[in-house]
Amino acid sequence: MIRDARMQALVTKDKEPITPLLHRVRELYEQQGVSSIIVMGGSGDYLEVADLVIMLDNYQVRDVTAEARRLAGPARIQFENDQAPPLGPRHPRRISGKALDPSRGRKEVKIEPRGLDTLIYGRTDINIASVEQLVDVGQVRAIGLLIHHYGRNHAATASSLPEGLAKALKEVEEQGLDILPLWKRGDLALPRRYEVAAAINRMRRKIP
Repeated sequence: MIRDARMQALVTKDKEPITPLLHRVRELYEQQGVSSIIVMGGSGDYLEVADLVIMLDNYQVRDVTAEARRLAGPARIQFENDQAPPLGPRHPRRISGKALDPSRGRKEVKIEPRGLDTLIYGRTDINIASVEQLVDVGQVRAIGLLIHHYGRNHAATASSLPEGLAKALKEVEEQGLDILPLWKRGDLALPRRYEVAAAINRMRRKIP
């Protein structure tokens, strides 16, 4: 997250291969379009790079951006960033349909939720306990079916994972959740694209 001035003096950049988020957060936003919301209580270094600073004062929300910029003083982090190599290009993520096959060898496709914490997807148990937006087991089952649908119908043609998932969800919104299983279930609930992607990111298998 940060490396303060004393630590940077002790461990110089040529000995430290990790660039702190503090020195990349502006670059992530300005060049990659990635916003960051950071909750800090013990360091003021981020005051220099923040667009908006919100303080909780006696349970009241206050905008203290102007005061934070005054306290931050002259730009120091930008100078240090100029000495670091720029971020490399971002390549769209694509996943092959084969990598998302939920069959178990010669056995049939296996997609089954275990509450809100685990999705059994073929030979993989996906731990989704930290995906807190899920509130219904029907969403978990639908996530598994959507991953399978994406793998069969969009993985080979979509330019990226977000684009393919967006197409799959659009089809569901237009035709209903019944297009996902082999037969009508009546117990599915629609997740968002973010929860489907979160489940894919938690698959403990090699995904190209």
